[in-house]
Amino acid sequence: MLCFWRGAALDFLPDASSKDAEKELSKAVKLDPSLVDAWNALGNLFWKKGDLKGSKGCFLQALQQKKNAVSLRCLSMILRATKAESPQERWGFSRVICGCAMLFTHTHTHTLSLSLTLSLSQTHKHTTHNTLTHLHTLTHLHTPRTQREGEEKRREEGKREKRRKARKQDEEKKRRRDDFRLDLVNESVTKAKEAVGLEAKDSESWYVLGNAYTTLFFCSNNDHVNLQRALKAYNMAVTHQARKFCGKS
Repeated sequence: MLCFWRGAALDFLPDASSKDAEKELSKAVKLDPSLVDAWNALGNLFWKKGDLKGSKGCFLQALQQKKNAVSLRCLSMILRATKAESPQERWGFSRVICGCAMLFTHTHTHTLSLSLTLSLSQTHKHTTHNTLTHLHTLTHLHTPRTQREGEEKRREEGKREKRRKARKQDEEKKRRRDDFRLDLVNESVTKAKEAVGLEAKDSESWYVLGNAYTTLFFCSNNDHVNLQRALKAYNMAVTHQARKFCGKS
């Protein structure tokens, strides 16, 4: 418990080192994994560092020990802050990286062999150049005009087809990203509603629920039902906050 209070104090102080706070809080949860407050404090510390994955793991650990509104509220906010990148996109990105690496290796090998060939034929440079020029001229002259036009037309059609496929792939990626984003926001709303269910008079939980519904409004084709729910949640947050200041239960 002493490690938790020391870590929480270090995290609160503006001039303290976050590494020292992380060290103390990590030690606290290691010594006593049932410390929900320590898990939440460590999650907030990771969150401030930008480590959303580590922060989410801490709040989930806290919920495994005890279901509490603080962890649920924080999870709701983290889910909405998570980048909308589906597992399929991450796998696709990995495939692109591997493909680029293979292409680089192949290109490097081909370039090396081409350099060796050019070095060996350096003495016949001008002769080879003149020969290739004459061959190109003769081929162009003996190729019928209709055949050349047909080849140009096929090349243009190929380019248009590539552009069409690229647009289709971009649209599919955007659709998957939007669907994944919507799933995250829906889960965020669920966590916020659970927090309100645990502490119905907590103004902060109502405020987080209002933010979750507002985000869902913009992610679900501007469904005004979600906007009305957000306004209701904000009104509840203001009401309970005012009662708190007035000393009313």
